[in-house]
Amino acid sequence: MAQAVPGGIPRIAPPRIVREGVLIGLGQAAAVLGGLVGVRLLTELLPPTVYGEVVLLTGLAALGTGLFCAPFQQALLRHYPDARNAGAVRAFRREAGRILGLGAAALAVLLVAAGALRGSGAAFAAAAALVAVDAWRSFESGLLNGERRQADYMVRTGLDAWARWLAGAALAFWLGPAALHVLVGFVLGSGVVGLALRHRIVRGKAEESSARETWGAQRRAAFLAYALPLVPLAALNWIFSMGDRYVLAASWSTAAST
Repeated sequence: MAQAVPGGIPRIAPPRIVREGVLIGLGQAAAVLGGLVGVRLLTELLPPTVYGEVVLLTGLAALGTGLFCAPFQQALLRHYPDARNAGAVRAFRREAGRILGLGAAALAVLLVAAGALRGSGAAFAAAAALVAVDAWRSFESGLLNGERRQADYMVRTGLDAWARWLAGAALAFWLGPAALHVLVGFVLGSGVVGLALRHRIVRGKAEESSARETWGAQRRAAFLAYALPLVPLAALNWIFSMGDRYVLAASWSTAAST
């Protein structure tokens, strides 16, 4: 769209979709750069065997995020426009958050139980906490995407990546080179960012009528029907992308998984 500027020279305003694409790209670029810096710091601070433990534990957290976050985020993006058109964003947020929270809690119990059986309860509990904060971030980011608030999405994505990696490296430096310290740093960094940005989330309008409060529960079956078939695909993606690390760790050592 052309807009008039002083001097009579027309200025072409970029379409909204272009601006949003640029913002999303900037957020992803900041996250990638933060990850590269974080990996560099951790490989300098940690012995290969300890860094391998971090990779394996974060891989388990990534499996949980893939199974319980990614499919439901896709369903969230699919059904959010319907909720907004129905004026039931608050009800939809409540119901979708409940479903995601139950899934993350179930996985946390499984991880803690697995850690207790292996004698690594604290490290697995930290991985479970990482799944929880990742589920939280995924949920809020999905709602921001649905509302097309890409500037807030960019800020959350970039800050979360840098905060978790820097906090993980800081704890490894101060408390010692242990996988538990790194994972606790990841959780603290991501949690602090989430709390700091709690006022920049999608809540819905306070004036939504009480008649629409049941809208989310009424759409629960449709929400699950969209998300659940995507879970096996998420599991296969994880196996193909990260499964070999666990084979190498079992066959050789944790250092071989890096």
